[in-house]
Amino acid sequence: MRNGHSQKALLSGGHRPHNGILDKPEREVNPGSSRHRRVTGLLVVVAAGALAGCAGVAPTPSSSSGVLYIGPQPQRWQEVVRANPLGPTDNIKGVQLLQQPAVSQFLVQIRDREQPHIHQEHDATIVMLRGRGRLVLKDRILIAREGDILFIPKGTVHYYVNDGQEPTVVLAIFSPAYDGKDAEVVPFRDRPTGSP
Repeated sequence: MRNGHSQKALLSGGHRPHNGILDKPEREVNPGSSRHRRVTGLLVVVAAGALAGCAGVAPTPSSSSGVLYIGPQPQRWQEVVRANPLGPTDNIKGVQLLQQPAVSQFLVQIRDREQPHIHQEHDATIVMLRGRGRLVLKDRILIAREGDILFIPKGTVHYYVNDGQEPTVVLAIFSPAYDGKDAEVVPFRDRPTGSP
């Protein structure tokens, strides 16, 4: 192996060659890793803080649960979900948390799945707050779990499929600010093999 690292060193968290953002996360190699939980929690707090900081918002994590305070006024995302529950027949529900010219934030709940669609004018950053599923992103299928951060470049066909028992909850950050008009449902004929 490169640099004299053994396979065991790679699996135990030793240095390994960097192959890009789609490298398998440590939790897939070592599912019980407390290091992964600490790193994931820190990444969510740092990324959400950086993204929100760009919008003049200062999220603050709770002391032990990893809860993010989001939006222009500090609030737990769980409180937003409780105040805006999915109806019995609703599949997707979004609640706008922040709107500024350069960025907007939405708390989105997904019971089942999205239709394949494109945002021609908006990049989206998704922070998985609760749940697990698959994001089909152009020619890839990404496994998405609580704590993951996903980036969807504008003009990229994508959709999310919930694999959990309860609705997935995400913080969706759009740049520039999303007006609700730039989600074009499109046919997705060339889905990657194995896509849901």
